[in-house]
Amino acid sequence: MIKIRSVRQIHAYRLLTIVATLLPIGTTATEIAASTALGVVRYSAGMVSIDFDVPRYGPLCVSVDEGDDLEFVWEEYHNLHQLPNEASFRDCDFSEAVALAPEGNPMPMGYQVEVTEEVREQYFACSKICASNGHKVKVCVGGSIGQANGCTTECKPDRTIDVRTTIGYVPVGRVCRPKNADGYAIFTGVDTPESCRRRCDKDFPRCGAWEFENYALDDKECELHERSVVSYNETLAMGDCQILTNSSENDDSYRCCWIAKDVVEAQTGITMGDVDALSGSSSPFGWFKILAISIPTIVTLFIC
Repeated sequence: MIKIRSVRQIHAYRLLTIVATLLPIGTTATEIAASTALGVVRYSAGMVSIDFDVPRYGPLCVSVDEGDDLEFVWEEYHNLHQLPNEASFRDCDFSEAVALAPEGNPMPMGYQVEVTEEVREQYFACSKICASNGHKVKVCVGGSIGQANGCTTECKPDRTIDVRTTIGYVPVGRVCRPKNADGYAIFTGVDTPESCRRRCDKDFPRCGAWEFENYALDDKECELHERSVVSYNETLAMGDCQILTNSSENDDSYRCCWIAKDVVEAQTGITMGDVDALSGSSSPFGWFKILAISIPTIVTLFIC
């Protein structure tokens, strides 16, 4: 039996027990080490543990999934407050803060905080050394792995950690390009668009795009493409995604390459927030148009 004596041991033990099931396939040892060095561990579905002793050496920024809750743990004599806004966070202004654990005692078994999904950025700090040491934590809620948010700009890169598990994709073109020998992995006759996406999710961070084709020449073909290879511009040039549905014959056809949002952002310089404001053929993101043809009615759907 392992006797856990400290917060650090708690984090290390939790990581060893859940790393195989909670971290995406392909997560490197360096990425795991960076997360634990900052004291942030996703130790169960929907729960992220933060070592609150770590930010005594400077602010910490953590990106979490919607639906996650937080557990702050610490060994030293800190208190824990929730600050109402970014201004109070930056100025260490506790005049309107909510005292969550005001006593200033060690909390080795943790203090749990239910995250409000409607508030995308939330702020926590110790009133004792917030001003002198920058002892505070900013938590950003929602989005997909690697997607830019307020946490990626608030803290230094080596004080920022992303423990989100959601991978967002956007429909870019009919087929993924460059061809990359039909992707680095291909599966035929067994997948749906949903299961093809899950294959890509599970092979993060190698997989940056998935292509599903089901029509006369390809039988439920799923291709996975590397994020370091797939090209937004070349894929866009292949034409709009097409989903063709013949309801009278129950014959579904599908041709679309979905590229991870962070890959699209990196290659275009346009964030997904900017894309939401664009619509129709006037948008440079013509790939948001998916054609859905149903006999006898033709409907063009614009998805933003």
